[in-house]
Amino acid sequence: MIRLWFAVRRAVGWGQASRRQRWTLTLGALCALSVVTGGALAAAGAGTPGPFAPPQTAATNRALATAWIVQQVGPGVTVSCDPAMCRLLRADGFPAPRLRTLPPAARTPLPAGLVVSTPALRNQFGTSLAATFAPLMIAGFGSGAGRVEVRLTAPGGAAAFHAQLTAEHAFLVSGGRQLLRDQNIEAAPAARTVLLAGEADPRLLATLSVLAAGMPVRLLAFDDPSPQAGPAVPLRGAEIGASSPAGISAEVAFLQAQRGAYRPAAVATGRSASGQSLVTVWFPAPGAMDAGAS
Repeated sequence: MIRLWFAVRRAVGWGQASRRQRWTLTLGALCALSVVTGGALAAAGAGTPGPFAPPQTAATNRALATAWIVQQVGPGVTVSCDPAMCRLLRADGFPAPRLRTLPPAARTPLPAGLVVSTPALRNQFGTSLAATFAPLMIAGFGSGAGRVEVRLTAPGGAAAFHAQLTAEHAFLVSGGRQLLRDQNIEAAPAARTVLLAGEADPRLLATLSVLAAGMPVRLLAFDDPSPQAGPAVPLRGAEIGASSPAGISAEVAFLQAQRGAYRPAAVATGRSASGQSLVTVWFPAPGAMDAGAS
């Protein structure tokens, strides 16, 4: 199966694809692998395929997590992982200096901004991995014993982490309300709900505030390519519109000109379901607090 996965990658031109295209291709390729596997089992007399896809295996979950980390995790963020997971990440292009391989004798996944919670690491660290070392899941893949999670670590301990998370949420609620008072921002009902609930990434709040100082902005929706993320994880993506094609171009130019922490991972133009021109912007993961960049 893994050989077929790499063959699919070569066939679709992985190196030339955008982050969003890679994620779509990843899901499509894995769906194809599920179909092939189901057909092979049926041919071997292992049972009649039902209407539902077979459960994802640990290897599939690792492949999905690997693709997501390579595409979504921001530059400078370090990642702890078991040896097998680290090998997959290196092979897929994640920078080796940003990986922290955890030997079986390791007693902590720190120092690192993120830790990949695989079955091997859960066996190694037990409940302390999620309860103490890495309390917040920012992405999850699969279910059951073979589940793989990407978790934000808590160098200062779980209690301090949760206190900081609470303070950040209060800040996001305040920032969202302030953004809605901006007369240059027209927010769709769904976007307004996200802002009032404090669910938008602080980088988006700051960027939209500065953008609206120079032009009218239509805030259409918030989104996030983080499967199974915990409810405390702010949404890192947004769809924004403008009153004219020139406004769309100006928004793109502004977003692409940002630097440092406010530089988006991706900026693209498109159209909504109703045919309205829009700009899609995504910031890299993680979207909550500081991920221990080194």
